[in-house]
Amino acid sequence: MKTPKEFDYDLWKDETGRGFIRVKRTGEVCEVNDDTFRVLRNEAMAIYRNNKGVPVYGVENGKSVVVRYTTNLALYIEEGNEDIGADWNIDKTDLENEILTKLLIEDFCELLTDKQLDVLEQCLKKGMLPAEYAKEKGISKRAVGYTIEGIEKKAKKFFD
Repeated sequence: MKTPKEFDYDLWKDETGRGFIRVKRTGEVCEVNDDTFRVLRNEAMAIYRNNKGVPVYGVENGKSVVVRYTTNLALYIEEGNEDIGADWNIDKTDLENEILTKLLIEDFCELLTDKQLDVLEQCLKKGMLPAEYAKEKGISKRAVGYTIEGIEKKAKKFFD
């Protein structure tokens, strides 16, 4: 895989499916687990899309939508630096925050019960009303309310 020049490593998988990373500067090779490989691959692809001006997609209400278009944040190129190119001023910090937030949410979800995960997905992420969820599952509205309260209590402890 060809990575953008801003990246200082290469990623690949061998024939058995194990993920590896090679630091370009030192040539050091290391095996990485699937989660780390996925995060690094997603980051590489997002940077590639940013550099190519391709929209970045995400999921909202269960549908794939454009989350944001890549933009240059600086309004000018300093005099004498015209040869730098347009990519020098792209903000890459929001990508890091997105990845860290996603990982943090994944860690939080591991604390939830199956019932809480389902309510979180349907009501809090997809926007289904608790009354609709209760009717669909054949449970009381109050039971859904208690489940949401349990999620909120765990979230308060976890994120504080």
